[in-house]
Amino acid sequence: MAWIERGLLNRLNKQNPRQFGWLRNAAGASPGIFWKLLLFFPLAGHRRAASRALITMARLGALRAQDCGDCLQVAVDYALKDGIPADHIQAALRNANSLPPGERLALDYGQAVAGSWPDLAARVDAVRREFGEAVLAELAFAVATASLFPLAKRGLGVAAACDLDAIRV
Repeated sequence: MAWIERGLLNRLNKQNPRQFGWLRNAAGASPGIFWKLLLFFPLAGHRRAASRALITMARLGALRAQDCGDCLQVAVDYALKDGIPADHIQAALRNANSLPPGERLALDYGQAVAGSWPDLAARVDAVRREFGEAVLAELAFAVATASLFPLAKRGLGVAAACDLDAIRV
């Protein structure tokens, strides 16, 4: 593993060993994974048409459906850094009915896509009607990219099931 790669991974691991230690181990086992993952981040962070709140809610919904508590905690931490109100994040985790309607739609959409809900087509249509094609596309990729980490962790045998009471907002 190159020194710069090791330094970046060590910095992430220092921020939170429980949430990022697995990535350092995977990159050490298969050199090059981390650099290729860096190329993935621009797609994961793409946002032009959708508001930060809608992207966040779609990601939170996807991560709840993927059932990875550590990944959900990372998403909550980033949402707070992005200025999403803590009460909106709390609502997304515990009482979605109290969210503004658009955020609730994005949260449910994220869960429906990642969880393959039977009414997914209706939810896609609802997002398309409410926000348009550009926002739908951005929400779709927010959900898809958010799902990478829980799936990778599950494949490595290090995923931790979601305990909503343990998530700190």
